Amino acid sequence: MPHSSDDEILQRLFDLLQTRVQADPYSSDGSYAGEIRSLPIGLRAMAGWFAEAHSIIRQFLDAYTSSDAAPDTYYKWLDQSGHAQRIDELSRLAWSLKSNTNNSNPALESPIYQAWLRYTRLHPDNVFA
Repeated sequence: MPHSSDDEILQRLFDLLQTRVQADPYSSDGSYAGEIRSLPIGLRAMAGWFAEAHSIIRQFLDAYTSSDAAPDTYYKWLDQSGHAQRIDELSRLAWSLKSNTNNSNPALESPIYQAWLRYTRLHPDNVFA
């Protein structure tokens, strides 16, 4: 872990969250809470934010392929599906404050992702257990 780049760690976190949290966060059957509960303690807080955003995006991707989606299709879909406000809120949480780094990966400028990286480097066993 100490020799991994921020890009590598962040990609590993995203991959882990995508594979370990598949349930719909809006479902009333408790499956989402069950999946979150089964995660290592350090990954739980990350999962709440990520899984909700990923679930919304996955719904769009399931409905449209790149070949049939015009450039503004995503934004129209967000409005029509009622997800625009929540995606805006999640985006503001991720991007409202910029970190003081000069990274080539824009995701690394997010204060949320910077916090995830710091925590992961300090407590890898709480994230990758």
